[in-house]
Amino acid sequence: MTLGAGGFSIRTAVPDDVEAVAACVAAAYRHYIERIGKPPGPMLEDYAQVIRQHQVALAEINGAIVGALVLALKDV
Repeated sequence: MTLGAGGFSIRTAVPDDVEAVAACVAAAYRHYIERIGKPPGPMLEDYAQVIRQHQVALAEINGAIVGALVLALKDV
């Protein structure tokens, strides 16, 4: 765990974080639904699978997840 300058900590996601990560993503992207007429791609992800297959870093403040970063290697 690393303490950031804004008083948040960063840690790696674990399987128990799936619901909180999905809720964080929904909060970040839900305002796009009306604009594009459907949920954007990040809202459609299976975050249990994402956490298993990729590196997912979480930002927390007082134990609450306030941000998620998914790092995935892709062939280009």
